[in-house]
Amino acid sequence: MDDLRRKKGLETKNRIRISTTTILAREGMSGLSAKKIADEAGISKSNLFHHFQSIDDILIDLFETITSEIGHALSNFKFKSLEEFFHMLGELTLQLSVEKEETFIAMFHYFNIALTNPNYKQRIVKLKQHLIKIFSDYILSIEPISHVTLTNITESIVITLDAFGMHYSLDRNKEKFMNQWKIQSDFYCHYLRNT
Repeated sequence: MDDLRRKKGLETKNRIRISTTTILAREGMSGLSAKKIADEAGISKSNLFHHFQSIDDILIDLFETITSEIGHALSNFKFKSLEEFFHMLGELTLQLSVEKEETFIAMFHYFNIALTNPNYKQRIVKLKQHLIKIFSDYILSIEPISHVTLTNITESIVITLDAFGMHYSLDRNKEKFMNQWKIQSDFYCHYLRNT
């Protein structure tokens, strides 16, 4: 009985995440309300607040889930070279921006609000730091790199992938994206090996 209750609770939390993402993508942060999220998820407001104390808690959970999914997606691969790693990052960015378009759009809405909201800004910085750590660990597993060089490049990778993903979302030209990403990733490989 407890397992069934736990499973149902996890399913409800996931519906809340999906509903929050949908509203964020469609209406931005100003469109979020407990009523809208509950209605979109097909649950009552009291059920929503049974799983999360506030909308802010939903957002924290949502973006921790997104970060975890990115790390999990990369963990399915073993990279033999930096070139292979960067190519996969490009492919993963394309996949996420297509398969999880709402999530991608929701992230940009959240990012825009974070520019003026210190609490949200702190979360975006935490997300960025987590991605930097994931990318650093993968790069170090492929080739030994100095700490300073690695820190400089991994932060640049996170920033660049955000921008590339956003621009890909505008024109949906995969070939153009991968060509531009190859130019960028060739620079990263050169920098990592020669600095």
